[in-house]
Amino acid sequence: MKLHWLTPVTMFFLLFVSKLFTQSKKHGKYAQFLVIYCEGTFRETLGVWKRYSDFSALANKVTHGHEKCSSVLTHMNPLAISDETDFEMLPNAVTSWRLLKKRQRWYRCLDAGYLSLKVFLLERFLHDILFESSSPNILRDFVGTAQVQKLN
Repeated sequence: MKLHWLTPVTMFFLLFVSKLFTQSKKHGKYAQFLVIYCEGTFRETLGVWKRYSDFSALANKVTHGHEKCSSVLTHMNPLAISDETDFEMLPNAVTSWRLLKKRQRWYRCLDAGYLSLKVFLLERFLHDILFESSSPNILRDFVGTAQVQKLN
């Protein structure tokens, strides 16, 4: 599958998710997931640790916009002039998120087997966004390219 926003020479993405256990007084023990993001050359590789709530917020953008588009169509007047939204349909990403939610356990589960499955499903969710999106902006916003540390 061709990524429409890639230039032929320098721009590409690599996403990988890993896990880390962290403990804080406020949140107790929880898992964080490492997202490795590369746009351009390997020297421009970035890594950022994200909590499940960060992925959930990203999924909200993807699925909320999806619901918004379907509800807008019912009230649409073909002759009306309106501003286009920046939303794009990402059906595979929506499906991947729903699959992840089906497998979600109650409360905070730190079981290694469960977290390995969760890492796989989160990676699949990000890959679906990557391949379906016409622009890298949603992933740039997710990793917060201004806030991440360089891995090199």
